[in-house]
Amino acid sequence: MAQQNYTNRMGKLANTNNTSIYTVPDQKMAIVNSARFANTDASNATTVTVQLLDSDDTAFTLLQEVSIAASTEANMLSRPIFLDEKEEIKIEASASNDIEYIFSIAEVDQGVNNKYLNKMHDHDSTSKITLYTVPDDRTALILNFTSANYSASTPTGAGVFANAAGTEFNIDSGTMAAKTTYSHMVRTHILQEKETIKFTAGTADQVNTFVSVMEMSKSGGSTA
Repeated sequence: MAQQNYTNRMGKLANTNNTSIYTVPDQKMAIVNSARFANTDASNATTVTVQLLDSDDTAFTLLQEVSIAASTEANMLSRPIFLDEKEEIKIEASASNDIEYIFSIAEVDQGVNNKYLNKMHDHDSTSKITLYTVPDDRTALILNFTSANYSASTPTGAGVFANAAGTEFNIDSGTMAAKTTYSHMVRTHILQEKETIKFTAGTADQVNTFVSVMEMSKSGGSTA
């Protein structure tokens, strides 16, 4: 039987180092349900950067220098985001002893029929990249589709869903403001076998994308 464990990570950033606060345990995956920050400095704004690291320690920037005003709080995730086994969360603040954080996390086993996947990509070219393709005999629930411009520039970005025949349907497109993260979904979307998610960054080495997927056997969905 699949086991679930509900946990959190809370603390205060005592310095401006890039600090690891959570690593997914072996043989688990994690659903990060919320990330809340509070700036306890009564006078000055402080910025926060959040990175997700894969099992090879490659860093993907989810939030880049997001400003939190003095004596205010901010919720940083509009949708849950998934992490795979051994993947990691790191956070960094621009000032010491100002930022408090709490992350709420569900750790679950990978099931036989239902499988949780995290797809992170650093767009090092302007090519259209396939971020995820639904395997044969599977249905996918896309719970999160996020892009982050971690640069000081303003590239364009375009996300699409494509059906099994390759016909593309626009999800979100336009200019990406500097150091801004975009959630491209308000609700969960369903994709069926051979359907894909694609993204094009208008400038190389400025954009990361994140896709959180729950795959299930085709019997859990419909092909009609």
